Amino acid sequence: MEYLREHVVDYLANHPELVSPFTRGDEEALETVIESTELQIFISEQRDGNPTDSDYDWLTDSVWELSEDKTLIDAIA
Repeated sequence: MEYLREHVVDYLANHPELVSPFTRGDEEALETVIESTELQIFISEQRDGNPTDSDYDWLTDSVWELSEDKTLIDAIA
């Protein structure tokens, strides 16, 4: 989860316009982060290029959890 958090923090640091909507749980912002190339590569690397539906479910659930993490904004700054 920590490795995923680092990816999300890096992505948001490079896309500051998404930080506020993401931390408010805005569905469109969350989907943008989940669908980002960086996270797609991340999930693919975790499964040797063969991610399953459960891997994507885990990714989605984990990113939603991160959006509720109040320390995330501090990590981005």
